[in-house]
This record gives sequence, structure tokens and C-alpha cells, in this order.
Amino acid sequence: MKKAVINTLCIFVYAALMGFLFFAFDADVKFSRAKALEDAFRWDAALVLYEEAAAGMPVNAEYRSELGNMIIKRGVYRDEPLLSWAMPAKKAFMAALRFNPYSAQYAERIGGIEARLALDAPGTVGVRFARRAMRYLMRAYYSDPNGPGICYAVGITAVSLWRMISPQERQWALDCLRYAYAARTVIDDYIYPYLWTRTGSFGALEYVTPDTLEANLKLFDFIKRYNLWELRKQQSANIERLRQTERPGEAERLRRVKEAALETVSARGVPEGLSWRGIPAAGADSYVSGNMYWAGTIYRLVELPVGETVIRIAARGDRAFGVWPYMVAELDGKEIGEAFVDSPEWKTFEFRADTPGGYAVLGVTFVNDICGRGKGDDRNLYVGDVAIGQ
Repeated sequence: MKKAVINTLCIFVYAALMGFLFFAFDADVKFSRAKALEDAFRWDAALVLYEEAAAGMPVNAEYRSELGNMIIKRGVYRDEPLLSWAMPAKKAFMAALRFNPYSAQYAERIGGIEARLALDAPGTVGVRFARRAMRYLMRAYYSDPNGPGICYAVGITAVSLWRMISPQERQWALDCLRYAYAARTVIDDYIYPYLWTRTGSFGALEYVTPDTLEANLKLFDFIKRYNLWELRKQQSANIERLRQTERPGEAERLRRVKEAALETVSARGVPEGLSWRGIPAAGADSYVSGNMYWAGTIYRLVELPVGETVIRIAARGDRAFGVWPYMVAELDGKEIGEAFVDSPEWKTFEFRADTPGGYAVLGVTFVNDICGRGKGDDRNLYVGDVAIGQ
């Protein structure tokens, strides 16, 4: 009798095991077919197989996660109403998270869906969605605090809710992005415009930028691309500080180049009738008079009175991509002002400085040159006469 019971149990266990393996194999086959159909944009057929695979192996979190991903992909691709795909996708990720409660990825995806719902919903309803989104985003972070990908994803999503979250949560989002940027420098091209659009704070951009010369040069490139020249001076100071620390040889070389240019102009001795002189930043050509077809600096000698002096520079510009050329004026290597040259006709720009009198070198730097392929896509700066007054 005892032996019969044992045999029966063995048969039962064997049958259960074989049944499990059969269902697991069948679910895996359906899952693979669903992936292939998804890649072929056969969304509806893929959805059926994903659901069958998840039903056949209900404890497999990956099946439900991929189902959620496909629902999102299909909804966005077809431009379907948000609620029609957000709620089913959320349900799939919630099921996946129940079977794998420590998955940062699943929690992040739920937080992302809640954030989309928050941005789409009005008033207090949106705020409630935002609160739920932050709970899941923080859960994702604490499940994988050292993962740059997760930190980037939760930080970007939290920033999308910038006006709905607390100052402490904003700081947490920036901390996540700062860590992600330090670990994965290639993502800065997206972080900067997104942060600027959502927060309007250059301080936020500075905070997430690692304190390295390479990273700060990329931030300066963002300033140039987005025409934020009012921030140029502040970022230029950061770059100069880091260049002195990380590349002292390069900093010294640049300083000598500038001093040599100033000395060359000063050595000519006679200011009357001198035209602007200089070499573009790329160093390939020389400027002809004040016609600046490339970014760089031109100089000329001027005679100044003692005391507060008004320096009037005539300039005009060619606009490209809707942006005028931007010039920075300096006297003996020290900046005295900057302005957009916002006219195709000659226009006078005034700069003020307290001067000791005598001869000095006046410089004009063209900083935002660009040249496209189409007609009218070449930004140029033309600098003309200089008048000195008090």
C-alpha cells in the first residue's frame, strides 16, 4: 500500500512537471512569435500571442512587461488616445511588478505612464497622477540606485513634472541626472534642451554638468546652439577655470596667442587709418578689414581719453536660421560689452569703459558663426568705423 502511494505521488509529480514544461515551452514559442510580429508592426496579432504567453506562464514577469511595452509602442505609433493604451499598459507592468517587486525597470515604466497621465489630466486630477508617478519613480531608483540608465530615466520623467512636484523632489531629479551624466556623458545632447524647456533654469543645467572641461564645453555648445548668449560670460568663466586646472598648457598657449595679437596691433603705433586685423578661430584665413565670415576676433588700435569713455562701433550682420550675429567687444583683452548685431544695415553699438587714456587695443569677437547649405544660411558679421567719445 505504501509503495503504491509513493508510486502514485511520483507519477503525479512527473505529470505536473511535464505539464509545466509543456506550458513553459508553449508560452516561450508564443512569446518569440509575438516578438517577431511586433518587429513586423503586426501589433494586433502580436498582442494576442503576448496575452496567451502571459496566461500560459502567469509567473513570468518578462512576458507581461513586453506586453506592456508593445501596447505603449502601438498606441504611440497609431496616435491613439492616451487612456486607450496607458491603462492596459499600466496593468501589464503592475502584474510584472507583482511577480518581480524589485525590478527598477517595471517601476520606472509605471512611473512614466503615471507621468503621462498627469500631464494630460487637468488640475487636481493631474496632481494625483503626479504623486503616484513620483512614488513609482522613487521606487525604481531605490531598486537600482547605481544604475545610470535608471537614474537618467527617472530623472528625465520627474523633470517633466517640474511644476507639479516639490522643491525636494526637483532636487532629487537633478541629482539623478547629475549622476547619470557623470556616468554616461553621451546623453548630454538630450538633457540640456529638455531641462531648459521644462525648468527655464540655467542653474539646473549647471548643476547636472560634471565639473570637467569636456562637459562644460558641451554646455557652452548648447548655449551657442540655442542662442542663449546672455549666459555666455558666466559659462566662459567656468571653462577658463577648468582649462587652467585640466589643461594648463593649452590655457597658456591661448593666452600667448591673444597677447601676441594685441602686441602686434600695438606695435604698429599709428592708429589713424588702420583697418581691423585678425585671424579666424580656425586659423585658415585672414580677415579682410572688418568682414568676419568666420568666428574669431579682430583688433585695431584706438586712442582714448582719460575717464569714462563711450566707444561707438559701427556694425551690420547677415542673419541665418532666424538668429543675428553676436559680437563681444573688449579693450586690451578685457570685455566691455556684447550685443546682437540685429541689422543688415550699418548700425552703431555703444560700449562704455573707464580708461586711463592713451592708446589701447580694441577687439571684436564674432562668436556664433554658422553656415548652412541653403541660400541665406550663412551668418556673418561686418565691423566698420569706430568713434570715441565721452
